[in-house]
Amino acid sequence: MNRMRKKQIQANSSLVRLCIGIGLSAVVLVVPNRIQAACGPGSHWVTTCAAGTNSINLQATISTDLIATPIVLSGSMTVLRGSPSASDPSNPNHLDRIPAEVVSLSLTGTGSESGLTISGGDGVGNLARDSSTYSPASITESPSDATQATIVIDIFIEFKSALLGINLRNEAPIHIQANIDRFPLAFNSTVTGPIPLLNSSGQKALQINSVTFAATLAAPVIPPNSIVNNASYTLSSLPVAPGSIAAIFGSNLTDGGTCVHAAGCDQTFDANGVLKTTMTGAQVTVNGTPVPIFYSTSGQLGIQIPPDLAVASATVQVTVGGQTSAPATVALTQYAPGIFSVNNQGTGQGAVKISNTAIFAAPEGSIPGEQARPARRGEFITIFCTGLGDVNPRPTLGKPGSADPNSLSRTLSTPQVTIGGAAANVVFSGLSPGNVGLYQVDAQIPDGAPSGSAIDVVLSIGGVASNRITIAVQ
Repeated sequence: MNRMRKKQIQANSSLVRLCIGIGLSAVVLVVPNRIQAACGPGSHWVTTCAAGTNSINLQATISTDLIATPIVLSGSMTVLRGSPSASDPSNPNHLDRIPAEVVSLSLTGTGSESGLTISGGDGVGNLARDSSTYSPASITESPSDATQATIVIDIFIEFKSALLGINLRNEAPIHIQANIDRFPLAFNSTVTGPIPLLNSSGQKALQINSVTFAATLAAPVIPPNSIVNNASYTLSSLPVAPGSIAAIFGSNLTDGGTCVHAAGCDQTFDANGVLKTTMTGAQVTVNGTPVPIFYSTSGQLGIQIPPDLAVASATVQVTVGGQTSAPATVALTQYAPGIFSVNNQGTGQGAVKISNTAIFAAPEGSIPGEQARPARRGEFITIFCTGLGDVNPRPTLGKPGSADPNSLSRTLSTPQVTIGGAAANVVFSGLSPGNVGLYQVDAQIPDGAPSGSAIDVVLSIGGVASNRITIAVQ
């Protein structure tokens, strides 16, 4: 027993960060049209901002020479970003500029202005050129402050009024410029005219005296069936278990920031040792209760499901910048086991170590930066997983499992483990000490287990089977 207790205490946090990392390919599978991970805030965020597409809420307040009161229209703007490049050829290693363009812009009026619309972006050419004219943009890091950048957009628009029967365009682009510290962006920018709008004959029909653009983050969106076990990534509406780690897929799930271990950002705890419930501007509630967040991107969040829920389903909402997503429903069940995998997709090589070591039970050299070797028959392995149900003692929401050998949190039921179809002897099942929502199961490689580099491992508890992962056995 002393040997077992020592083994539990040795569970390390680096494995936890590996286990609950972002599986980007899994994101694509669940939400094929998701908005790509955004970037910033932080020093030199322009340098690390990957190419992507973002939709931004936009409002335009327009003063003209013909209409007495300002016109207010609202809608969205879609911006396509390229990869960072160097603005100074003499310093090619300093990636401080992102080329971009406005793919589309669609604004409509309401009330008395409901007949007014503005469309813009690519394909909305001005009257002096062909229809291939596009609306270029660029994001450039500030020379004096690496946390700040300037976005410049030259946009062509088409101004329509069904009531007045007009269809007007600008000949010269509207030049928008604003300071930003992240993307997707939020800004207010006023452009002072005169900006003439021409009719189909090339004559000025309307003059914009000034226009103020107000860009805000789009509301978070959680599509149906997008809350899943963070280990197995089961791509269906299967339920998750209270106390487990779950992944939320969607769009606009942060304020534009990203917090993942690979980017040098990790989960944080408050002064009471409880995992924090806010990250990169996001807060998640489950049945109205704020829950801990493990990592965040604009397309995926990792959260803990409250361990004390005793209902068949729960309501999940994400709030960012004062905007809250529509309620999403997740089904709950007592057991929903999922084994973490090295590829963070719930398949292939499992997050399984030789017990009491930092060595993965995997082919030698198969995991970059990690020690690995096949497990031997008779050896003990530690399987890292989630969704094994209630434990005793049960930590409160956001609290890690105890590392005290005398008060380890053990599952109420003992799971069954098969390795290559052979039943393994399970000697411990419970929360991994010092970690939130992460379980570990210690089992012995049976004498009858087959040898090979990819031997199947399946865990079952309460009659529910986990995803199938592999380990190496010799």
